[in-house]
Amino acid sequence: MLERHFGDDAAEPVLVKNLEGIQGEERDVMLFSLTYGPDQTGRIGLNFGPLNLIGGERRLNVAVTRAREKLLVFGSLRPDQIDLSRTAAVGVTHLKRFLGFAEHGARTFATEPTGSLGDHESPFESEVAERLRQKGWMVHPQIGVSGFRIDLAVVDPDAPGAFLAGVECDGATYHRAATARDRDRLRQTVLEGLGWSILRVWSTDWWTNAARETDRLHIALKAELARVRDRRQTAMATAPDEAARVDLEPQLDPADPAAVEPLVTDLSSVPPIALSPGDGLRPDPSLFYEENYRPHLAAIVTEAIAALAPVRDDRLVQHIARLHGFGRAGREIRERVLALLPEANVRTIEEKLTFIWPTDTAPAAWDRFRPPAPGMALDPSDPPREELTALARA
Repeated sequence: MLERHFGDDAAEPVLVKNLEGIQGEERDVMLFSLTYGPDQTGRIGLNFGPLNLIGGERRLNVAVTRAREKLLVFGSLRPDQIDLSRTAAVGVTHLKRFLGFAEHGARTFATEPTGSLGDHESPFESEVAERLRQKGWMVHPQIGVSGFRIDLAVVDPDAPGAFLAGVECDGATYHRAATARDRDRLRQTVLEGLGWSILRVWSTDWWTNAARETDRLHIALKAELARVRDRRQTAMATAPDEAARVDLEPQLDPADPAAVEPLVTDLSSVPPIALSPGDGLRPDPSLFYEENYRPHLAAIVTEAIAALAPVRDDRLVQHIARLHGFGRAGREIRERVLALLPEANVRTIEEKLTFIWPTDTAPAAWDRFRPPAPGMALDPSDPPREELTALARA
C-alpha cells in the first residue's frame, strides 16, 4: 500500500536523505531526525559532525528549510542539554536555538543563555551573586532578555545550557524605571511571560540581615529546582518519544471571501484577561502540550469563557495563547483548546464563525452590548448577532 508513494512514477515520491543530500529537495511535510543524544551514562558529546565545521550553520539552514507546510523534529536530545560554553561552533549554537524554538516557540529566545551583557551594576548585586555562589549556585550577571536584563541569572545545575531562575535586585535597573508600576509590576510580568521564574531581593532587607536573605533565596532556588525536575520527569513519562516539534501552518487564501483566518501571527493586539486570583489557574507555557496539563488547561479555558462569553472560538484560542505567552495561535494550539470546551456552553454559528455562550444565558435572552476595552478597536465580526441586535435596540 505504501510502496507506490516511494516509486519514481509518483509526482513527489517520499524521500529519505541525509544532511548531505537534501539540498534542492522540498516536500509539504518533512521529518527531521536527530541522531545525537546522551550516551548510556547520560553524557552529551558535542561532536555534531558537519555542524562543528566552519559553515556548519548553513548546512543546518538547508536541513530545516525543506518543508513547505510542516516540519516535525524528533530525537532524544533537548536544547537545554547543549552547553554552549563547551564549544565555539556557530552551527551547534544554531542547533540549540532551533531545538529550543521547536520545543517552546519564540519565547525560547528570551530565556536562553546569551552571555553576560555587562558586569554587576552595583556592589549590592555583586554581593548577592557571591553569596549565592558560596551556596553552590552558578550565577551570571546582566543576561539580556528582549530589551530587558536579568540582574542575576542562576544556571540550572541539571542542564548547564539553561537557566533555572532570575534574581532581581532593586539596583540600577530597578531605579531607572519611570514609575513604581514599571518597577514593581510590569517588568516582572513581562519576564515571567517570557518564561522566567523571578525571585526578588530588596536592598533594605539585605543590609538588615544578608545571611537570612541568602538562605531565603537558597531555599527558593532549591524549591524551583525540585519543581523543574518533577516537570521533566512527568514529561518524560507521558511523552517519552517526543522531543521537539515545529508546526508551520499553511495560510488561507486571502482572495476567498468565505475564508476565516484562524491564525494570528501577533497577539499583542489581543486584550489581556484576568483569571481568578491566586496560583490555582496560573498558566504554565512549558507544560502546555503535556497530557497531564489538560485538566489545568481545561480549568483555564472554562474561566476564560466565563470572562469573555459570548466569544468567537478563534478569539478564545487567541486569549488562551496570549495567557501562555505565545506569539501566535496555530493549528495545534487551536485544536488543543477547542477540544477542552465545556459541553454545557451553547454554540451558535454565523457565516462560518462559531460563538461560545455563557452557561447561564441562552443566545435568545442576550440583551446588552459590550463596548471594546479602552484603546481597542471593535472588529465588527466579534460580537454575535444577538449582541448587535441589542446595540441597535439601545
